[in-house]
Amino acid sequence: MKKTLVIALLFTSIFLSACSQQTKSQLNWDKQNINSDSDFGVSCSLNSTWASDCSTDTWKLFSITSTAFTGWEKIPAKYSCMWKNINPSFEILNVPKWTQSFAMIAHDPDAPSWDWIHWIIRNFSPNTTKIDEWKNPLWSIVGKNSRWKAEYRWPCPPNGTHKYFFKLYAIDTNYWDLPNNMTLKQFEDITKWHVLWTTEIYWTYSK
Repeated sequence: MKKTLVIALLFTSIFLSACSQQTKSQLNWDKQNINSDSDFGVSCSLNSTWASDCSTDTWKLFSITSTAFTGWEKIPAKYSCMWKNINPSFEILNVPKWTQSFAMIAHDPDAPSWDWIHWIIRNFSPNTTKIDEWKNPLWSIVGKNSRWKAEYRWPCPPNGTHKYFFKLYAIDTNYWDLPNNMTLKQFEDITKWHVLWTTEIYWTYSK
């Protein structure tokens, strides 16, 4: 009886040790593993949405904020079609390791016909920490918005309240030869295997 109990305890110990090793291995950076929370990006933890260089225990959130106003609230008239074509200012925090370039897409998923692109910029430096009003990031490539113009386009919904998302992509390469006009889905289909992390902020607007 005692011999059987000892054998059972031994097997249990071996099993728990193997599980522990497997859990630790999941926390190692593996660029072949895609984050289970999203079709885009990779992470140290399969269920993590946090950016880290994976060499320390310090986890930092890759994020974008605006120095103009807080997200999830109504866009001030200054940044709408009631004023001038001014892009809001942004700050970028905690850039993930291995980032080679940024891309940003501003879009309105509530548009009546399709997901309306207001701004698409790519290939700007991973050293960028701030995007100023009236300006595209230095050296960025500006794609055409849904009005077929290579510029930022103000929010101006035809009716109701719309949400306007500004989505930032940390990418492990550069894209020089993409089409000038792309939908959000087309962009993500092309770049999804090279997107390390994404973060976004959104506001609402109604006339």
